Amino acid sequence: MFSLPVHAKVARWLGLRILELANLSPKQVELFPKQSELDGLRSYGNLVKLPLGFHRVEKKWSRFLDPQTFEPLPNEVLLDCWGLSFSEADLAKIMSFEEKKNVQLKLCLPKNFKPLKNREENRVAFFLAKYWQPGQRNRVELAFLGWAIKKGISFESAYRIIEQVVRLTNDEERAQRLQLVKYHYQNRRSLGAKLLGISGLREIVKEALNERLERT
Repeated sequence: MFSLPVHAKVARWLGLRILELANLSPKQVELFPKQSELDGLRSYGNLVKLPLGFHRVEKKWSRFLDPQTFEPLPNEVLLDCWGLSFSEADLAKIMSFEEKKNVQLKLCLPKNFKPLKNREENRVAFFLAKYWQPGQRNRVELAFLGWAIKKGISFESAYRIIEQVVRLTNDEERAQRLQLVKYHYQNRRSLGAKLLGISGLREIVKEALNERLERT
């Protein structure tokens, strides 16, 4: 968000640059504005309607999410946002750049794998436990393990997290769950960016939220 209006090209360049620095794909995070200018031929929406709500065409809800838990936040969080502002020289410099059309993602894995702190392991375990349902458990674990490897989380941390999730959910397949942790860290680290990760977790959360909304 900006304190003063800026050209769509500036906003889009900055948005794509932020995704690049965070190593996130535009396919995972929807970016507005969707184009640098309107040409009349393919004029996509360049505005975000606030507060967020139900998309009548896509039949989906848009929500602000807590970045730690992925749980929906009330629309009032918009009042806690602050705008960004840039000097005229900064804006002119960005306008002089070629239009940024893609994001260069880093495909290398972390060199050093480190354990999470105890409270972080607990937070992750309780988050996963909420979506650890029959028919979904394997999918949730695969997404988590891919994310953990990409983030450089140690095998020991991942093992303790899954062990805690199994205990929290009374999962009867404890041996299989823990064996999958070992298999991933021993045999699938070489897959790198091909591993399922945060996008898989996000999709699981999105489906769960949609199911919850359909029931209400």
